[in-house]
Amino acid sequence: MAPDIEYGAMAFSVPMPCERCGSIRTLPMKLDFFVDSINPDKPLERQLRDYAVYKDIWGKQGSNSYMGQDTPDEQYRIGMEYLDDSFHGSDVAFYWLMKAAKRGHVQAQYQVGRLLRHRPPVPKYLQNPPFCYTEGTAYQWMAQAAEQGLPEAMCGLGNMYCVGDVIEKNPEKAFAWHLKAAMSDCAASEYAIACLYEQGQGVEQNTFKALRWCWKAALHGYAEAQLRLGIVYESTGKERYFHTAATFYQQAAQQQSIEAWLRLAALYEARKGEHDLQKAWECYVNAWEAGDENAYQEAKRLVDEGLANPDASTLMAWYRKCIERGHKEVWYDLGKIYHEGREVERNLQEARQCYLFAARTSHVPEAQFALGRMYEQGEGIQPDLQKAIRWYKEAANQGHTEAQAACRRLKVYEPREGFDTWQQLALLYEVGKGEQDLQKLWECYLNAWEAGNENVYQEAKRLLDEGWVKLDASTLMEWYRKCIAHGHREAWYDLGKIYHEGRGVERNLQEARQCYLFAARTSHVPEAQFALGRMYEQGEGIQPDLQKAVRWYKEAAKQGHTEAQAACWRLEDGDD
Repeated sequence: MAPDIEYGAMAFSVPMPCERCGSIRTLPMKLDFFVDSINPDKPLERQLRDYAVYKDIWGKQGSNSYMGQDTPDEQYRIGMEYLDDSFHGSDVAFYWLMKAAKRGHVQAQYQVGRLLRHRPPVPKYLQNPPFCYTEGTAYQWMAQAAEQGLPEAMCGLGNMYCVGDVIEKNPEKAFAWHLKAAMSDCAASEYAIACLYEQGQGVEQNTFKALRWCWKAALHGYAEAQLRLGIVYESTGKERYFHTAATFYQQAAQQQSIEAWLRLAALYEARKGEHDLQKAWECYVNAWEAGDENAYQEAKRLVDEGLANPDASTLMAWYRKCIERGHKEVWYDLGKIYHEGREVERNLQEARQCYLFAARTSHVPEAQFALGRMYEQGEGIQPDLQKAIRWYKEAANQGHTEAQAACRRLKVYEPREGFDTWQQLALLYEVGKGEQDLQKLWECYLNAWEAGNENVYQEAKRLLDEGWVKLDASTLMEWYRKCIAHGHREAWYDLGKIYHEGRGVERNLQEARQCYLFAARTSHVPEAQFALGRMYEQGEGIQPDLQKAVRWYKEAAKQGHTEAQAACWRLEDGDD
């Protein structure tokens, strides 16, 4: 350790020459980064990020694998190792790729141009000694690599002229550069030329030439060209071309094109060409595994309706994947396989466990009814009428007709008197006939819900969430706890907000965090996950923990929470 004069703090004394001015600097980063005496205004996440970047760069500088190999090729290799890393890897990659690019490595020049174009602005600490990376633009580095004949760079330069995001749009130059790259069999440029011919940009419009260039790109394995040709052949509406369309879709799908998987599934399902619902199911599953959550519902529909019949081992493997990705309701389907012994040995204990998971985590009424029947009939378990009645009631409250019939048979299901009256009264208040009173409307919804009508729960919650009804804290908290008791675990988040903001009660950050945790874990509420991330980041009622903050932000971001997505960018790729 040695004092850093400029920063007035203890810093690592590893020497590092500046790339531009040649001055020797020490690392301005101290070990205890939870208390920043170097710069009190610097956020904790930036200190952690800077520390990680410095550590990786200097660790590589002094390693045996690097000593004596200070060549552009070695610098490029190190940069590419870090390129796909998370958190701080892209900054470390940028450092090494820039070193190689400045020494004339053409592939590194292309990668630097690509990084500068497709990533946020270079962080400030990379613009100052000992880094000094303020030189060059995306266009300059890409052009330098393109002029040396690198096909990828010529294609990248053509895209820049075509889009006009970093330089002025120029379709003629875009076409010229893509044509040069296509002469070297660059499939991406071949497809770009096809698009330019089709749109008449930079060249006279010519559909025949567009199709010919698209064929070239497809033959070279370019997925977008294969997908485009498949669409062209399918759009003819002629039976003899559907097989050709399916062939192109299959080629694009093998490169994880989600649209190709979905179009291929639609072909198989719609009796175009080859009618095969089993293959349609496989295509939907592949599209889902490639990242399209909507394809999950289509795949499940085919299985649930008996249109696709995969073998038991394949189906069970898929169900377990679904569960891992958060579709807990599939525990019921897995339980049915064990319960019915479909192509596997019948296992009532395993079936009951699966039903329990489905009933508790996703409140699946079919699973609740199945549990009730198992406890009533003593299937694989000691008969227990009390537990049977409890599960029948749970399913009956969600409208399961067989469960309601079982409750009536056992004389335990008697909906409260006035069930329909509350709904009719709520309708009068809502439309303003006689007296419009949103407070009374909410009370009607509440009474109808407590009488057994689960459908009005969302209406009651909507009035509260949108601020149409104001309740005192004790009444509101009591209602939220009733909701939780009825299985609406997402209400933990609303309860946590009351404790977090101190609305009508004493502020309690520990209680708020517990509520948020319940909502995040049991119902995957993105707002609760984001709130947890913010608490861990800012240290609200807890020791700051950036790793946990990032983890919760990512969970919320996966569900489309925009603030969480911005927080992820800020922590992983942003700057001060």
